[in-house]
Amino acid sequence: MNNAETRVLNLGPKFVPPAPQQVLERLPKEIENMKEKIGAHWRRVTNTIRREVPLVNNFCQKIEDVIKKTITTEAPPDPTIEPTIKYFQKMQKQNKIIFRQTDKSKVFHADTHENYIKKSALYMNKTNAYIEIPTSPLKEMIETTDKFLRNLVSMKKMPQALLDKLRPSMTESELPHLYYNPKDHKIGEPLRPI
Repeated sequence: MNNAETRVLNLGPKFVPPAPQQVLERLPKEIENMKEKIGAHWRRVTNTIRREVPLVNNFCQKIEDVIKKTITTEAPPDPTIEPTIKYFQKMQKQNKIIFRQTDKSKVFHADTHENYIKKSALYMNKTNAYIEIPTSPLKEMIETTDKFLRNLVSMKKMPQALLDKLRPSMTESELPHLYYNPKDHKIGEPLRPI
């Protein structure tokens, strides 16, 4: 066992993962890994060969029971959260309102689609750092990349298996987009690109 694993066994984990369901899904595999490592360490220390130690099995079973008990006794989620989310989703669809996380305060900002377009155009005119592309160069970029990769394979500088992994896909590839976070702490709530 490495130092981190020994520390976790002695002192417990540094944090509790926030998603209990995820912990329950991973738990059997984690317990099995822990059982193998502790069993291997036990066999090394006691010089026993290929024997399942009941002590290790009992220890792992107790840990699994404690983890399951801890997760199942956690407080249930707030019952008002789901109706609130549904209300915001309905409001978002009906009124064409966009919710964005703000720049500094990490709260949500609500504004209309038209206001975001105006603020985006204002920012792009002010900085001249970005341009809007009328047609997508994605197809040309993928074809050029594919041609370059095939040339590397034909010159035997790269194996065919690597080409299959690196080859870009028209369906999965897309150009980067410009996204913004509103600066709610400034007058007029300007946008900050991310």
